[in-house]
Parts: sequence; structure tokens; C-alpha cells
Amino acid sequence: MGRGRRPATAGGLGDRDRRGDGQAGRVQDLESVLFDPTAGCRRLGEGDQPLLQRRCGRDQPRPSVRRRARAHAPGIDCWEPDPATVQDIVSRWVAVQAAIAHDDLRVPKLLPADLPAELDRLLAGEVGERLTPTELAQARILGDLLPGLIAELNAAGLPNTLVHGDFHPGNWRSDGTNRVIVDWADSYLGHPAADLQRLVNWLPPEKRPLATETWATAWQTALPSSDPLRALKPMTVLIHLLGATTYQRFLDNIEPNERIYHEDDPTNEVRAAVLAAADTGH
Repeated sequence: MGRGRRPATAGGLGDRDRRGDGQAGRVQDLESVLFDPTAGCRRLGEGDQPLLQRRCGRDQPRPSVRRRARAHAPGIDCWEPDPATVQDIVSRWVAVQAAIAHDDLRVPKLLPADLPAELDRLLAGEVGERLTPTELAQARILGDLLPGLIAELNAAGLPNTLVHGDFHPGNWRSDGTNRVIVDWADSYLGHPAADLQRLVNWLPPEKRPLATETWATAWQTALPSSDPLRALKPMTVLIHLLGATTYQRFLDNIEPNERIYHEDDPTNEVRAAVLAAADTGH
């Protein structure tokens, strides 16, 4: 797929209007929420000063965040990121997610625990009507598996926190010195492994191990008791249900004459979730 339109899987809405959830101004001024130079560092943990100095110190470069409505960050999109860019962006974003995990963030919620009810809603509506009888039966079997998948995800010990929602190199920018993250229209409170899964789905195969290793190491540094890699297998399935839910919320709020272009998306994500469950042995 060309770069003009981002893939629409894994919870990102590509280049579509992401204001379709009826929540105007749903993301606060993220620059102040995420990158207060003192509060954010304190939240990361008083007991790990080396990590604080490396990730949040005033003399360290920090990734900026911008709402879509703000002026676009200077530089160019990092469509083909080098290893240093992958390591820098991924590790810093994990540090921010860990720092704000227990904050009261006023953003939409899409928590793993909500997915069984969300899948039931999808199957009771248009998605269920679009699936074949066999596909519908398979989706219902997947629904029975969800408590176990969610338990496996939670066993990784990672907190719910701010999720970018469309975390791929096309939403990273660099001017050659500073690297920034842009386009926060899909942000929500959820599980951080969703961002890694989005990134891994986007990167070429040779760059995926570095992204995964960097992400896991960053979380283990922030939360030594966690087992980040344990979250990845269930997330390969759950990411598609997150996507289906996001798309359906979008469809529920767009103009009727726009629905024809997007109405298959939630159904396709449910199909992808069923296939992912089979592929991973669930």
C-alpha cells in the first residue's frame, strides 16, 4: 500500500476523519499533559534517578507531541527510520507512558476489559449481519476466548496508559537533530502493547526485532517486575478487536453519505482477529 494512505488495521483510522466519535476536543493539550519538565519526571518514580535523568532531565532531548490542529512539526516524516530513530522514539515514548500511567487523563477509553462487551455489540449489529454464518460462529468462539486472552495480556504486568493509537514511522518526524511524535487524533486510554503492535505491523520484517527489543527493555527498566514480551501474543489478536471497535465508533458518528466508504472496516477487523487467533494457536 502506498504512503499516501496509511494501512487501516491495528486501531488506526489512516487518513480518515478521526473526529467521528462525537468527542470534540477529546485530547487535551498533550504537550502540557505529557511533558511538564518536572511533574512528568516525578511521576516516573522517585526511586530511579538514573532513568529520570536519562529520560526526563532538562538537558536531554525529548520527543514532542502535537495535536493534529497544531502546526506540523518541522522536518520530514520518518517513513524509513534508521535503527537509532526506532530506539530513540520507542524508548522515550515508553518512558512517558510509564510516567503518566496513573494520571487522570481525559481521553477516550478503550480498555482490554471492555473488549468482550464491545465484540458482543459488534456481532449484534451490522458486523454480525455482514459475516457469513460460519464467520459469525467463529467470532462467537473468539468471544469465549477473550477472558483468557485478556488475562494473558494482564499477566505481563503493564499498566493501562495513554496509547497513541496510530504509532508508526509516518507519525514520527525529524529535522536531523530532534525527533518528534505527531498526530494524536486516535489517542486513548488503553494497553501500551497496542502501540508496539501497530508499529510492528508497519515496519519491514528486518526492523521488527529491534523495535520489540527496545520496547520490552524500556518497559522492564520502568517496571522491573513486568514481563512485557508476554503481552505480545494476545495483542496480535486483540489489536484487531481494538481496530474493529474504533472503526465502529467512527461509523456511528459520520455522515450517512460517508458510510459506504468505510462500513466494511469493522467486519474486516473481526475477520482478522479470528485469523490471528487461529495463527497463534488460540
